[in-house]
Amino acid sequence: MAEEFTGSLTPPVSPYLTDSAAEDSCEDCRPPRFTCAPTACRDGGKLFSDDSYLTTGSLKRLLLKLDPSPTDYETDTVDIFGFQWVTETALVESISLLFGLLRQKINELEGLTQPISFDLGQANNIHNEAEEIRNECTKSLQYVKVFLYRFLDSSRQIEDMLAHSYEEMDAELPSKLIEELNGLSLYIGAFSNLPHHIIGAFSMQHHGKVCQIVYAHQYINLIGENLTNVSLFEEHCDNLLCSLISLAATKYSKVRPSEALSSGIYLCPCIKEMWTLLIQLLDHKGKGSSTESFWTLLNTLLRHLLQRSGGTGEHPICTMVQCKDPLGFCWWLISHLSSLYLLDRNGITEEKVEKTSNWKFVEDLLKKSSDTQHGILEDQLRMQLQCCLSLCDIWEPNLTVVTILWEYYSNNLNCLFNISWLGLKSLASVSKTPLSMLEVVKNCCADEQSPDLYKSDNSYLIFLRIMARLMKKAKCSVGAHPWKQIKGRIYSKFHQRKMQQLTEVGLQNFFTLFLLLANLAETEDVTSRILDLLNFLVPSKLSSAQQTLVWRGNFAFILIYVEKNMDISVLAEKISHSFRETAKEFLVSKGDYGQKHTHWNLLSTYVDGVEEVFETSCRLDLSEEKLLNDGFSMLLPACRESELSAVIHLLQTAIARLRNIHSRSVQGHGNAGIHAAKERHLAVASALWRNFFPFLKSLRLSQTPPSQLADTAAGYTLLALDVPSSALPDLQPQPFVSMMQLFGWDDMVAPQLVSRYLSHLIPNSALTEVLNGIGYSSHQALSIRAWIRCVLQMYIDLPVGSVLAEQLVEFTRLVFKLPEAKHILTKAQIEHTSYKQDPRQALLQFIKAAGTTYGGLQTLSEKSKMVSKCQEYIGDILKYVKPYLTKRGPVEGLQICYRTMGKCCCWGLSIISRHSQAQGAYIKQQLKMIIQQYFGRFLPSAAPVSGSHPVLLALCESVQSTYTTNLRRIVMEVIRDDYLQFKAHAPPPRLATILSFIVDVFQRTMVIDLADVDSLLPSILKCLVLVSDTQGKLHIIGKTLWPFNGFKITKFLSADC
Repeated sequence: MAEEFTGSLTPPVSPYLTDSAAEDSCEDCRPPRFTCAPTACRDGGKLFSDDSYLTTGSLKRLLLKLDPSPTDYETDTVDIFGFQWVTETALVESISLLFGLLRQKINELEGLTQPISFDLGQANNIHNEAEEIRNECTKSLQYVKVFLYRFLDSSRQIEDMLAHSYEEMDAELPSKLIEELNGLSLYIGAFSNLPHHIIGAFSMQHHGKVCQIVYAHQYINLIGENLTNVSLFEEHCDNLLCSLISLAATKYSKVRPSEALSSGIYLCPCIKEMWTLLIQLLDHKGKGSSTESFWTLLNTLLRHLLQRSGGTGEHPICTMVQCKDPLGFCWWLISHLSSLYLLDRNGITEEKVEKTSNWKFVEDLLKKSSDTQHGILEDQLRMQLQCCLSLCDIWEPNLTVVTILWEYYSNNLNCLFNISWLGLKSLASVSKTPLSMLEVVKNCCADEQSPDLYKSDNSYLIFLRIMARLMKKAKCSVGAHPWKQIKGRIYSKFHQRKMQQLTEVGLQNFFTLFLLLANLAETEDVTSRILDLLNFLVPSKLSSAQQTLVWRGNFAFILIYVEKNMDISVLAEKISHSFRETAKEFLVSKGDYGQKHTHWNLLSTYVDGVEEVFETSCRLDLSEEKLLNDGFSMLLPACRESELSAVIHLLQTAIARLRNIHSRSVQGHGNAGIHAAKERHLAVASALWRNFFPFLKSLRLSQTPPSQLADTAAGYTLLALDVPSSALPDLQPQPFVSMMQLFGWDDMVAPQLVSRYLSHLIPNSALTEVLNGIGYSSHQALSIRAWIRCVLQMYIDLPVGSVLAEQLVEFTRLVFKLPEAKHILTKAQIEHTSYKQDPRQALLQFIKAAGTTYGGLQTLSEKSKMVSKCQEYIGDILKYVKPYLTKRGPVEGLQICYRTMGKCCCWGLSIISRHSQAQGAYIKQQLKMIIQQYFGRFLPSAAPVSGSHPVLLALCESVQSTYTTNLRRIVMEVIRDDYLQFKAHAPPPRLATILSFIVDVFQRTMVIDLADVDSLLPSILKCLVLVSDTQGKLHIIGKTLWPFNGFKITKFLSADC
């Protein structure tokens, strides 16, 4: 520390203030200053505080040679350090005194920064005292600047004999000022020499402010640059830069590589402002003199740091800056300093401001970063290239950067570029689909930079980002395509031996590079080149993973063509030929599961690729049909369930996209290319019919069809509606009707397939309109019949029964919206709530509604038409329920079978019965014949049976009438004549079952008619007499004859038979 100032105070200074002087002092504005407090910079998103050197325009006025503070120091005297000084002469007459007082104040300020313990009240007092001292110091320095501008005559020449004493001091002022400034600089010392507790307090609100005057004084060394010689100015700049670099290095030692761009080089805002002031001052100075620019001076210092030898002749910065990773530090420092060139003279970010680049030095850094002799670590390289990428965003394009990096990566394409401590995140992953491969490239071409780039991208991908950024920038700024400048350098690295040495990772990197070039440069040229290079590969020497990757890469190029609306025929023919050959091998290698698995890896890649092409294509007019060749007709029969699912999914996607795009093209009337588009759509549709549909058609009669078959068949049906001429000849002339007959109305097709298939088509108004338009009036009845069959057969296959039940809920809802069904339900006044969630109940309600509607008809023609309709609805109902009766189960199936047949008998036989009385013996005979047909078919083989027999349900209708009585009489006559007659002395077959049925009728109706006695009692008593089994007789008598007690027949019970 320098000695304390002890000089006497003599005029023109005085320790006493007059009132007027005090008022003048208060009028002075606070001079610009550095401010570390973050709150000072929050207003409006400003980078610097309102009283900073940049915001106040202090530096701008200096560079423009304007008055530093035009509104201040206008009075005759000025207050500095508590004394009054004559404004126009103080600096000339008392320069040593002023700077002595300044050093004294600095000494006091430094004393306040000592790390001692005190309470909050003391801390506040110390802080206020430090602020006051700081204000006095900055005010004195501001006065020096104003004095130099207003009162110094630098052109005055001194003659030894004639010079006045003041004039002599005035002439000596520049040299004395330089001396004082240099002494002040030595007194303060370098930033790096400050105590640790002060450096550590830079970002703290109070302690930081206490020591901020240090920055101001270092900055004032530069303020006097108009008076100093070049060597002294550059020495000050050099010292200041060394100090700033030292501070940055201190912070860099705590920065992780992954946080390099997010962690700034500045300990606080005032240091950032100091860097900005230094940049603008040096660059301004360098334009008009031999003074070095900021980058030149900084590069010189950083080169010393990079080349440190540890000898005695090394630059002082090597001892001042302690850094374990000088190369990474240089990258980090330059990447952050480059953004300061975006600030204008007022510290405001301005994108259009002139930016001076430092590419030459960065090129040297790149050569060091990619120098394999020094050992390259991926974690360091990622950080360094990330810094380089940030520079590409700010500076003008420089393709030399690409060539330097390509020299390294072209020799290391097979490398993983992973970081062990990042775990799974760092592992090189091969893209699983063509689209994901292309997405990687698009991310590299995007202008936005992910904040997590260090972990998400390896160094190779960051290199590709750099290449993409520079190529795009060069194309916009220069005009000529930069591709021509780097094309030869990239192509020359690939030859036959190089291609055959590529591993799976190497092929991935190879494709990523060429995809990026195809996306940015001449697509056809790049594609042609890569096809030539792929011909160097020998398929037999490639692993399965490598072959799969080659196919995936081909599809990624096709996707680029599709996105750029370019015809894909050349690429499609090449890859589809390979697909056809592989599909053929897949078909013939049925027993070799290992070979099939290998082939399927390739084939699934093709399937995924074709699907992505159809999803990406906007118009399907780029020869996409060439991808749908006859290889699929060989592939489909050889597929297992999971494999078939993948192919059908592709088919569904292709059909849906084609229909959607074709519909839009048809609506675009008047477009010039609409005819050509229709032709291409016809070609795609024809390929879909020709190479896929025959196999799907063969699956329709399967009892366990693929779950996607119904959806796909529905898609084909609608495709036949949209493009009918594309369908196969055997479906013509109305292919959509043929499709519905095959998959919807054929009784041989599984219910789960039919229900799902028709659920897609019934709501389609366009299809309904066309069916009505061609006069196909029975389509509604056929759909209703299909629905009835599906409900009846819903339990034939129990494993799919629950799924089918869910489908039938929706199928029922749609069927009941058909005009015919809706008309019948409305006529019968049946509410939808009675069947909303239960298809079985809905079927019973529909049968009841049909019977009710028939009963309300008046004319013979209406009744005849209704009978015909009902016959269409019911179809061959006995055939539908036969599987239940043959297998005698399951219980759910028998239940729905009996309930439905009972409902049919109830409402069918009752109608006939009503007319039998009026229309004579013929109708009665027909009714008896119907009863004979149904009664025996549904009669169980053993007693007891009874519960759900359809005739029983018809007889037990809750509302009894003369019609049901007449029906019961005819049924009892049929039982007597056909089921209770003895042949000689042999009893009738299934006697116990017949008698159980009779008992059920009596018990459920709670009524026994005289006609029952006449029809049944003699036959039953005969059975009692002729049946030999005593136990059986008593059992039969007890259950069957009991209802006849009211007719005085109990006396027969005591007879000895």
